Amino acid sequence: MAAAQSLDERVRDLERRVEQIEKAKEQSTGAAGANRTAGRSDSSRQLASWRSLRLGMTEADVRTILGEPNKVEVVGYISWDYPGGGRVRFDRFSGKVQGWSEPDR
Repeated sequence: MAAAQSLDERVRDLERRVEQIEKAKEQSTGAAGANRTAGRSDSSRQLASWRSLRLGMTEADVRTILGEPNKVEVVGYISWDYPGGGRVRFDRFSGKVQGWSEPDR
């Protein structure tokens, strides 16, 4: 019974994460359309994508939102660098987001 409960918890966690990714993707797409209409720059759309990041996201989650990094470094943690100085930091063992810094505007 404990294994079934654990499996149920894992399924709920995965469903929650998929929902977060879909929501972030919708926000990013919606922000892009709104920005085009309002004549805002690409950097505004990009900032909306960065602001949809959440602690604990996986590398796949981040790749879905921001795309492929320009540079990857592995030290005591994993660091993905993006154009404009943006950086995402992952825990080396769990592969989950520990923090990030948005690119310069």
